This record gives sequence, C-alpha cells and structure tokens, in this order.
Amino acid sequence: MRKLLFVLLVFVVALLALLVLFNTFNLHSRQSNIAPATDLPTYPKAPPHLLQAVRFPTTNDSLGHQAMTKLHRWMRQTYPRLFAHPKIEWRELGPHNWVMKWSGHTAEAPPIVLYASPEVVYPATEQLPEWQYDPFLGRQDTAYLYGQGVQGGKAAMVALLEVLHELVPQVPTPARTLYIAFPYPENQGVAALVQALQQNGIAPDYILSTGGGIHQGGWCSIEAPIAQIGTGQLAGADYPLVRSKKVPWAKAFSPVRQALHRLDEADPMVQTFVQDLAPELAFQDRVFVANPWLFSLRSGHYLHDTAWLQSILGGQLRLFYEPHQDTALLRLYAPNAAQLPTTQALQTALAPAGFTVQPPVQQWTARSTAPSTNRIYQQLSNTSKAVFPNLLTAPSWVATPPVLTTLSMPAPWYQFHPMVYTPTTWRQAQRGITERLPLDAYQQWLQFYHHLLVHAL
Repeated sequence: MRKLLFVLLVFVVALLALLVLFNTFNLHSRQSNIAPATDLPTYPKAPPHLLQAVRFPTTNDSLGHQAMTKLHRWMRQTYPRLFAHPKIEWRELGPHNWVMKWSGHTAEAPPIVLYASPEVVYPATEQLPEWQYDPFLGRQDTAYLYGQGVQGGKAAMVALLEVLHELVPQVPTPARTLYIAFPYPENQGVAALVQALQQNGIAPDYILSTGGGIHQGGWCSIEAPIAQIGTGQLAGADYPLVRSKKVPWAKAFSPVRQALHRLDEADPMVQTFVQDLAPELAFQDRVFVANPWLFSLRSGHYLHDTAWLQSILGGQLRLFYEPHQDTALLRLYAPNAAQLPTTQALQTALAPAGFTVQPPVQQWTARSTAPSTNRIYQQLSNTSKAVFPNLLTAPSWVATPPVLTTLSMPAPWYQFHPMVYTPTTWRQAQRGITERLPLDAYQQWLQFYHHLLVHAL
C-alpha cells in the first residue's frame, strides 16, 4: 500500500511539474520586433531653447500668467515658420491657452491631437536646499539640462515646437489635420480644448498627452527599459489634512503608503500589463508568474517589486501643501474606488504622526479611455521601440487630475512621455527635487516626436 501511495505521489508531483513547465513555456512574447530607426535628425538648438523656456516661471498664479504672455512672445520669435505658414493657424481658447491647427489636404482622414502643458509648480520651500541650481535659472553642464519643467510638459512642448518648425518646410501640407495644444492652466486648458472639439464636431483619431514614462529596472529580472503607455485613469479622492504644530509634512508619506490597499491582480489593466511583460522575465520569474494558482501571485511579491510598480498598478499619493500652513490636501489614487482607504483607516495610520484626516471633498472613479489592442496603440509602441533600443511596452493606469478624469474625451486618449527614469531618478521626480534631463535623452524625445509625426501626417 505504501509503495502504491508513493508511486501515486510521484505521479502527481510529475504531473504538477509538467503543468508548471507547460504554463511557463506557453508564455509567448507579445512584443513586436521593431528595427531601430536610422538617419533620425538631431536638434542642436533644442537644449538652449528649452533652457530659455524654463526661465519663464509659468505657474498657475498671477505671476505665471505674466510669464505665459512672455513665453508666447518668445514662441513667435523662436519658431517664426509656425506663425507665418498659410496652412497653420493659432487659436486662443481662453487666456494663454493656445492651440495650433495645421490643416491637412484629406478631409476624410481624421485629425490627431497632441498636447503638452507648459504649467509648472514652485518647488516646496523645504526642498529648495536639495536643488543644485535655482529651479528657474535654466542651467546646462556637459551632460544635463537643469530646471523646473525639463522632465515634464514644458520640455515636451519645446520638443514639439522644435520638430514641427523643422517639418514645415519638408511637409508643406500634411495628409491629415494636426492639432497641437499647450493647455494652461492644464486642467482648465484641457477642458476648453475638449469643449472646442465637441462643439465643432471634430472627432480625432486619437489624443496623445504627456503621462507615463520609460522605466529602467522596472520589474524583477527585466533589464530592458519598459515604456508605460497610459490607456486608463486611476480612481481617486482628495482628503483634507490637518497637522499638529511643527509636524513636518514629509512624515505623512510613509504611513499613507502603508495604508493604501494593495493592488487587485484581477484588475483587467493589471492582467494586461503582466501578460505583455511576463514572457520577457527570466525563467525563474516566469515560473511564478505563469502559475499563480500554485505559487500565490497574490502574495504581491512580483507585482510590488519596485516603488514604480506599486504606484502605477497599486496606489499613488500626492500631497499639496504650503510649508508654513497647517492644512493640506492629500490626493490618493487606486485602480478602483474600493481600493482607496477609508477616512477612518487613514486617521488610524496618521494619528500617531500628528495628523488629522477629514472626509474626502471629492472622489472620482477609474476609467479606461483607450484600447491597447488597436493600431494606434501599436503605432505608439512601435514608434517608441524605433527610437529607444531594446524597449518593451505595456499599457497601464496613469494618475490623472480629477478634472481630466471626469471629462468626456471625444476620442481614444493615450498618455505617454519619453522620459527615461531609473529607480533613483523616479524617486527624485516624485519628491520634486532637482529636475534634470540628460542631453542625449532629450534628443531621443525630439526623435520620438519626429518619428511619430512623420508617420502620422
């Protein structure tokens, strides 16, 4: 009898081993193999132009509005072809909220819309000592560009202007109409843009904005950079926060992160993200990911491997505060509203640190606005791979302000930003200190937009 049980046990183990191996080897790559683009142009004027743009502190206040007036005057002087071309017109959808329309010759081809906001924020006073240079000085050394906005929408705005200024003589009339928007302030500007599209009956092929990024060392054994293409917006809530006297606001971050619910692996976006990247893992990692029924993927180890993964697939937080005030706004994001912690849970987590949490003043639900299985997503993916060597791509959630999340977009809305982060630089970006951009990386930004526009127009 014992011998029979032993044979049965060996049989079951062998069967399980075969099943595990079958599931592991059955993970086939979903990544398209794209040859690197050749003869991509360089833009030697772009770095100094970006530094000039950084020197306009386009914050969302009265001083920022004055800076926007000067920035637009600078745009006219720096990119004259874009203001003198007979097929290009500029419209102002509210103060300083400019949209460029480059008319195409094929009426049947739906237009595309790209936007990048020049809005920036003042660094927190307590973070200024960590800045290597004045945030609005616009400095350059042999390897980097420094300044507030060089990693964000302002750098993308300058990149679009540079590429378009060089493309106009080469493509006098594009096949399709192109709208390039520079919404300011971003929330109100995008709302005005969407309203204008809807009122004029314009149904774009797609809308592309900044968001997401490229992450080196993003997941377990994957050494290749991973491009995060945003196809959906996270749910969120805004909680007023009150602190006791002299309690540093930085003390709120750690306990809030611990209070955020872990991600739901059954979420469709999370599943697609895993399915697109899992075949690229080393064998030992693929074994675990391919067989969650046996190894309990819900332990969270493989999907919480880095802070970046935890944030884009789990929960994110933003804290809006003034260093010398005792009230702030805590904004939390999660894949769905059920994963947001309750006010009581946050209060329990933050009370020992000296904070009081009030009920949320607004909440919004997650939504997906763009598929990851169509030609547009594939075009974004292939364009990225043509410019960035050995790149992998995957769709993901993107943390979006509530105004943008609640807008009814008139087209599929994708978010991608060709900024390459390492774990260290991503943590610095989350803290908002010493924005810097490698010079060679900025050339890749420009080449990404060049490649995208040349093949889209």
